[in-house]
Amino acid sequence: MKLFLAAFLGLLVVVTPACHTAAPSAETQTRTFTLLVAGMTSPATCPARVQAALSSVTGVTSASVDFETRTATAHCLQGCDAQALITALAKQGYGGRQK
Repeated sequence: MKLFLAAFLGLLVVVTPACHTAAPSAETQTRTFTLLVAGMTSPATCPARVQAALSSVTGVTSASVDFETRTATAHCLQGCDAQALITALAKQGYGGRQK
């Protein structure tokens, strides 16, 4: 552990980094959903549209799409659910179901 020493107006101040790690809060815990996506026909445009649809859902921290396997993966904060992701896909004209 490194110690940093500083003198200010004749007072000696010792600053040490925090030694404990707080447990992750419910807000920082994530869930991963893998969805089967129906209706993707163009490898040039559909993956980007699906990724944008998933990313627009509140709580999604990242989303990726694999056109070959017709799957999408979304990493979400707690509180986000599969139905919200499926609804976002449906609004863009794609079918979705949890894998």
